[in-house]
Amino acid sequence: HPAMLLMAGAGLLVLALLKARWRVLGLGFLALALPVGALHPQPDVFLSRDLRNVGVVPEEGAPLLVLSKRRDRFSVEAWLQAMGREQDVAAQRAILGCREGLCFAEARGGGVVAITERRADLVDACQRATVVVLRAEVLPEDQAGCQALLVGWGADGHHPAATLRNTQRGWTILRAE
Repeated sequence: HPAMLLMAGAGLLVLALLKARWRVLGLGFLALALPVGALHPQPDVFLSRDLRNVGVVPEEGAPLLVLSKRRDRFSVEAWLQAMGREQDVAAQRAILGCREGLCFAEARGGGVVAITERRADLVDACQRATVVVLRAEVLPEDQAGCQALLVGWGADGHHPAATLRNTQRGWTILRAE
């Protein structure tokens, strides 16, 4: 979180540059950085910019569940870093429960994430999941028949990298800029 990094950086600068009793201010900044970081909630789902890689946080402390056609090491390392975890990509588990191109994973907070490439799977996915990742363009009629949050490519065939959080008000999406 940027505010946490700013406070921690300020604390380290004060510790390094100031003398004697003023250094205590640096410790104060460092002490404040931890709660600020804790206030920033962790994502529950990570999406790569082409939706080929999807990471689901199953529960606190558990390995990230990763579904990908071809695992993008850079994306997974960035996700693990955002979670404050060691960047051991090999230790992350693959999403199980995939059948004929349709996969389901339980996310932290009780949500179910479905991932598919086939529009024919949308009815099943939308009935069983709270989030559906469609690796294709989302058409207006797709969204009309789906009660889940439906994430897919835009008309240009792309989707920006994003994270999803399951909140009390439902799923929220934060697109990377």
